[in-house]
Order: sequence, then C-alpha cells, then structure tokens
Amino acid sequence: MGILDKLTSRTPPKPPPPPPGTPAQPDVELERDGQRRPVTARVATATERERLWPRLVAMYPSYDVYQSRTDRVIPVILCAPRSP
Repeated sequence: MGILDKLTSRTPPKPPPPPPGTPAQPDVELERDGQRRPVTARVATATERERLWPRLVAMYPSYDVYQSRTDRVIPVILCAPRSP
C-alpha cells in the first residue's frame, strides 16, 4: 500500500524547498503510530495529482482554500514501501 502526502508552505506564493524524498533524496523513512517505515518518495504526475487531490481535500478541506490562494500547484508526494 502506498502513502499519500502533500507538500505545503504557509508562505504563499513562494514554493517551499524540495522535501526530503524528492527526487534528490527519494529514500526516506516515515513514522506512523511510533513505527518507522522505509519508503521511496516521488512527486505525483499531473494525472495522478488530478485524481488524488480530491481525496486530500476531503481529509483536509483547508488545502482547497490554500490552493485557490496561490498560482503554483501544491505538489502531492507519493510514498511506496521499500525494503529496509
């Protein structure tokens, strides 16, 4: 199962720096419920983002408002499990 995340910055319209895990450092660890998991991260393609953005907005409605206040596209980060 993949993990879906988003990349935001509270200082629009300037985009935040690339997050760890994209593309210079794709191998990162995520922590959930106190358990660290090795994953490989990448920025979603435009098609993937178009399909996944509504799911993120359903979970975090304020992101739709935030997206409407900036000209840049807020990246969606996809994380796939990898072996430790």
